[in-house]
Amino acid sequence: MFPGPHQIDVTYEGLPIPGSPFDVDVIPGNDPTRVKAYGPGLEKGQTNQPQQFTIETKGAGQGGLALAVEGWL
Repeated sequence: MFPGPHQIDVTYEGLPIPGSPFDVDVIPGNDPTRVKAYGPGLEKGQTNQPQQFTIETKGAGQGGLALAVEGWL
């Protein structure tokens, strides 16, 4: 993710929470070793279906977050 303005969509039980998407300003400076991702959507995903997982950034500091999805059919 590049520094600058971005939007974050946040949902709870499949519904957007009030105010989502949120405008955020990404700045450099982080500790990527503190970022954790876990949940059923990362353990066993299905094509064309919503997948649930959590990305925890507590203690990682300010910085960017990027996500890539790879797989095969």
